Amino acid sequence: MADTGVHLVDRGHEMLFPEQPLDWQQDIEILAASRWPTPVSLSQFRELTGEGKWPDDLAPWIGGDVLEYLCNGRVDYRVRGIYVRLEVRWDWQAEQGDDTHHALYRGTRCRLAVRQGPAERFRPELYVLPDENIGAALQRRITELQSSHPGIAVETLGSEWRIAIPDAIRISHDATFGAFTRRFLACVTDPASLPARERSNLLAKYRVTTGAVAISRR
Repeated sequence: MADTGVHLVDRGHEMLFPEQPLDWQQDIEILAASRWPTPVSLSQFRELTGEGKWPDDLAPWIGGDVLEYLCNGRVDYRVRGIYVRLEVRWDWQAEQGDDTHHALYRGTRCRLAVRQGPAERFRPELYVLPDENIGAALQRRITELQSSHPGIAVETLGSEWRIAIPDAIRISHDATFGAFTRRFLACVTDPASLPARERSNLLAKYRVTTGAVAISRR
């Protein structure tokens, strides 16, 4: 669960328990984890690194002149009793040249889906998939949010809705990273400004990731 997997744990925990501290010993229960390789040919390795042959220290993962690069992982766990599945896959090349993110959140009356596939032109879009008649409640909620998120609206797409998000309030990956960096540096400058929950949530996050790695290697 390296790199992107760590960010997915952050996203999940913040979505489920915003601004709340988590106890890594009491709140996290890892159920299962697995990993599998992405095959990398020597020609692909040469294209990526400029090296004409396999380094000796990669020998344990070379089979038939193909590197079995163990970069994909999945973990199933519970956080405060809520079931979570995270999966990270690294193909040789992304379909559209950049990372994509898909998510599904199951609620009591509907599901929320983040999709970023060809139908969305690889741009993240938010959908509401109803399990009950929630149309009026959804519209009221979107109306309430328009003061803080101007321009958002509900679009009907068959049996589901898409939350239309104007370009003006979409935040790019680089802008998000820049905002996070500024926040991080502010806490470095003034350690007392770091929220008390960050320490416990950091331990909870790495309980998931390191625990998943350990189980997947058994």
